[in-house]
Amino acid sequence: MFKGVFQRSLNINGQQISHFYQDIDTSNKVDGKSVYYWTNKKNAANNCKNAQISELNNTGFVALISCDNITVKNLNLSKNSQGILLVNTTNSKIFNNIANDNGNGIHLSSSLNNILHDNNLILNHKGIYLDNSSNNTLTSNTANDNEGYGVHLSSSTNNTLTNNAANNNTWLGIILSSSSNNNININSICENTNSDIKIYSGTGNTGDNTCDNLNNNGNPVTCNTPCPTICGDSVCELEENCGTCPKDCGCSNQEFCNLSNQCQSKKQDNVSCEQNLECSGNYCVHGICRSSSTYCGDNYCDIGECRGCRADCDYDLNKDGIVVHDYNDLMTAYKCFLGIKNCDNYYQNWNLIKQEYDCFIEKDI
Repeated sequence: MFKGVFQRSLNINGQQISHFYQDIDTSNKVDGKSVYYWTNKKNAANNCKNAQISELNNTGFVALISCDNITVKNLNLSKNSQGILLVNTTNSKIFNNIANDNGNGIHLSSSLNNILHDNNLILNHKGIYLDNSSNNTLTSNTANDNEGYGVHLSSSTNNTLTNNAANNNTWLGIILSSSSNNNININSICENTNSDIKIYSGTGNTGDNTCDNLNNNGNPVTCNTPCPTICGDSVCELEENCGTCPKDCGCSNQEFCNLSNQCQSKKQDNVSCEQNLECSGNYCVHGICRSSSTYCGDNYCDIGECRGCRADCDYDLNKDGIVVHDYNDLMTAYKCFLGIKNCDNYYQNWNLIKQEYDCFIEKDI
């Protein structure tokens, strides 16, 4: 009999069923929680038949070896080779469990007629792993963000996978190897790095799913419903562009997103423009690309040009040679605005008063 406290993990592996007949009782702990290692010979209620393991048991690890009609529910399991392990186990229900940071979240080996539903399996190497297991039902499970696969079927037949999510896994969403006659239908399998569904070997697998990348190896497994476009996933998809999703389809530093939502090379100085981002010099000044916010000689008197650009800003209205701090110029502009003084086109010209005021207070120097 094993007795001990496992601070990090409990690692259970074997090549055949007999390898899993171990005597490990609940005095063993994983992170202070009890290990439930049930077999039909040791440590199980009613010879591992018609029993339940739930949140009431303060559980750190669950293994069911040659058991029948066991319910495992509402557990939170982590840091083991498997969160929940079934070997040669039948007619059992595994539901509403969380299994994170394990080798396999849930692992079925040589097990039949079990139901897995509403389990949350993330950040494992594999979310759900079926090995030499048949006639099991997997429904409404979430196997996202795992380091390898969301769901892996190996040498497993006649299983049903419906309404599961296997998204954003580092390698594959759902993978089948040497597995046949499985029904994989109405699952969401999106944004997986290598492929959403990949069937290495096996025949007679069927189903239609929400997915994009598929290698069915001749099996009638399809992706007739495309994955929804997600802005912010670092993938520039066909439905996205630099205008609708700059996070995924952003332009380079030498480009800008034009009005057609396409990346275009930035314009050089003296080329017509509509906005600053079009210009390599970063300024669109009165419809022309420039390298600064003002341009002397464009016939526009802008803030910053009062003293330095007489070509654009000849606001010495009283012709006394003084431009800044000239109260008389300011009063002349005011009289022009009111029509008291005849100043050609300056009647009711608010911009003239504003510019004269800026010159008067020397705002642009």
